[in-house]
Amino acid sequence: MPPPRTAIHAIVQNTSHPSWAQHPNLVRTLDQVDSSVFEHELIVPLFRPANRRQALQQAMQLGARRLGSIIDPTSTLPSRLAVGDGTFINAGCTIGACSEIGRFAFINRGCSLGHHLSLGEFASIGPGVVIAGQVVIGSGAFIGAGAVVLPKITVGENAIISAGVVVRQDVAPGVMLGAKKPERVSDDT
Repeated sequence: MPPPRTAIHAIVQNTSHPSWAQHPNLVRTLDQVDSSVFEHELIVPLFRPANRRQALQQAMQLGARRLGSIIDPTSTLPSRLAVGDGTFINAGCTIGACSEIGRFAFINRGCSLGHHLSLGEFASIGPGVVIAGQVVIGSGAFIGAGAVVLPKITVGENAIISAGVVVRQDVAPGVMLGAKKPERVSDDT
C-alpha cells in the first residue's frame, strides 16, 4: 500500500520566474495569500539556500508558524536520523546511520549520503551527489550535481561546490570550489 500523500493547500509564487507547479490552480502570488494558508504546515522546497531563506522570511512575516518537512517515501533512511523542520529530501536518496540534517536543508534526488553526516541548516545537495562518512557540511553550503565528497571532510558555511567536483580536502567557509582555482563568494548564495 502506498504511503499517504501530503495535501497541498497553496503554492506561493514569490518571484517573477515561471511556476513549474504540478497544481497550477493552487498557485498564489504573495498579495493573494491570506491567513488561512498558514493554518497548514509550511514547506519551502526551493533549491538555492538564499531563495529558501527569503521565502521563509516572507512567510513568517505573513503569519506562518507551522513548519513541515517532505521526505520522499522512495528514499532509504536509517533508524538513527535527526531531521530538522522544513527539510526536503527528494526521491531515491540513501542516508547513512547517525546523521543529522539541519533545518530547511534540501537534498535532491538520487543522493547517497554517508554515515555520521552533519548537514547544516539551509544547505543544498544537488542530484546524484555522493558524500562519504563523517562529513560536516556547513550552514548554507551548496553542493552541485554529481559532486563527490570524500570521508572526514568539512565544507564550510556558504561554500559552493560545483557540479562533478571531487572534494579531497576541507573547503573553507564562503569559498567556491570548481574546475578553476577556489575563490571567495558572497553570502547571498
